[in-house]
This record gives sequence, C-alpha cells and structure tokens, in this order.
Amino acid sequence: MIIKRHIFITIFLIMIFLPAIAFSQAAGKITRLEGRVDILKAGTTAAVPANAGDSLSIGDIVRTKSDGKAEITFVDNSVMTLGPKSRLGIDEYLFKPDEGKREVELKLYRGRTGFHVPKPVYPSAGSKFEMKTRTAVAGVRGTRGNLYNELVERVYVKEGKVVFYNPLGSVVVTPGHIAEIFHGQKPVLRPVNENEFKREETGGTSTTTPPPPPPTSLLPTVPASDVLLSLDQPILPITDITNTTTTTPVNINVVFP
Repeated sequence: MIIKRHIFITIFLIMIFLPAIAFSQAAGKITRLEGRVDILKAGTTAAVPANAGDSLSIGDIVRTKSDGKAEITFVDNSVMTLGPKSRLGIDEYLFKPDEGKREVELKLYRGRTGFHVPKPVYPSAGSKFEMKTRTAVAGVRGTRGNLYNELVERVYVKEGKVVFYNPLGSVVVTPGHIAEIFHGQKPVLRPVNENEFKREETGGTSTTTPPPPPPTSLLPTVPASDVLLSLDQPILPITDITNTTTTTPVNINVVFP
C-alpha cells in the first residue's frame, strides 16, 4: 500500500513539473540588440530588460520598443532579427540533428522579423519550421527573407522558398516575390517592384501597403472655394423689374455628399 502511494505521488509530481521542464528548454539567445528590448519569460507576468547574451527558452516572448531592435540566434543557427515595435514568441523549438529532426513554431504577434534559416531541411516525420502571424502561417524551407504582421500580413523571400497559407488558400513564395493577406482574405502573390526590392534587401522599413481608398461618391464634387461656409459673407444684391437695386438677405443651405 505504501509503495503504491509513493508511485502515485511520483506520477503526480511529474505531471506538475513536466510543463515547467519543457518551457525551460533552451531555444537560443539574444546575440545583439539596440534600444529598449525586454523579455516576457514563460510563466511570468512582468517583463525584464534584455541584454546581449541572455538565454531564451520555449514560451518566452521577446519585445522591442519604438527604438528597439534585436537579433536572436537559435540552437540550430537560425537567426531572427526583430525591428522596432515587434513581438516574437517561441512556442516550440525542438532540434535533434542526430535524428534529422527539427520542429519549430514561432509567433510574430506584431511588427517585423527578418529570418535566415540555414539548410538542410530535415526529412524526419514531423520536421517543420513555421512562423505564424494573426491569420496565416509561413512554412520555411531553408531560406532568407522578411515577415510582417501589421495592417497587411506579408512575407518576402530573398533566398529559398516559403509556403504562405491560411484556411482560405496558399501560395509558394520564391525569390523576388511577396505574398500578402489583406483583411483576412486568401494569400495573393506578386513580384516586388524596384523600390520595395531595395528596402527589403537592406532590411529596411516595412513596405506595408495601405488599404485601398473607399469608393468615391457618384455625386459631383464642389470646390471648397465655391461653397459659402461663413455667416459673414456679403449679402447678395437682387435687382427688381423697376431697375432699383435692393439688398435682400439670402439663406443658402449647402448639402455635402
């Protein structure tokens, strides 16, 4: 009876501490930063300031402020670079090169991250390298590029290829192309223009395209100079049939479309 009780207690303790052990697994470290950057450690509610060399574990979230940038090097030598006002979570990072296995899930909650995922692409069952945005998943196949989670969710590929998909569809993004998702629609693929190419290649600012303007009204527009908006406008002269000129107040109601 006592032995059974000890076994039960042991199993109970394993069930309690196993999640904490999983979250404590080292996934990488911060190799460079500038400005204000902090880390929300797994299982905590208060972030701590980040420093170069800080270790990162599964469940951690790295956050950059408006003046902050960070570079993260993971245990498989994959590198992520976070731009200002970005937030990257490490949901899963399992790397077993002896078994030819890598299972990675990262979550870009907002902002921009550059990524460099070196080859090889591990062939074992379950191997994957996925980065998630609000509504989509970028499945990386050994490549280099940029991922955005802003007004428009977007991925740009410099090398290799990325499968960008959501429940509505998927596209394969190759070098020189961008895949975009507007307002929860299916991904669309297009080539980059010259200005976008320069910005993306230098890891510059986001190339987020603003949403299309609302449809213009079918009513004719009235120039602002032709509309009487002030009550101090002069009274219009009215000439009667006797050729005598009088001044009569005229009320003008302007209806805007």
